[in-house]
Amino acid sequence: MQIFHRSTNTFSRATIYGAVFIVVGVGWALMQIQRSPYVTYAGVVKPQPVPFSHAASRDRIGHRLPLLPHLGGSFELSRASRRPRPA
Repeated sequence: MQIFHRSTNTFSRATIYGAVFIVVGVGWALMQIQRSPYVTYAGVVKPQPVPFSHAASRDRIGHRLPLLPHLGGSFELSRASRRPRPA
C-alpha cells in the first residue's frame, strides 16, 4: 500500500535538483557581481590629497638604488633609459 502517488517521487527529485541548480546559479551570479568592475572600482582614479613628484624623490635620493646583495652590488639609474644598470 502506497501513501503517495508514484509521480510524487519524480516531483520530489525534480524539486531537489532544481533547488540545487538555483542555489548554484545564485552563487555564481553573486560571485560575478562581486568580481565586477562596478564593485571593485576598477578603472576609477582616486584623487591624491598631496601631489607626489617622482622627479623630486629621485633627485633627493641621488639616482642611487639600495644595495642589492642577491645581485652582488648597487645599481644606478641610467638617465637615458631610466632602467637600472650596474654601477
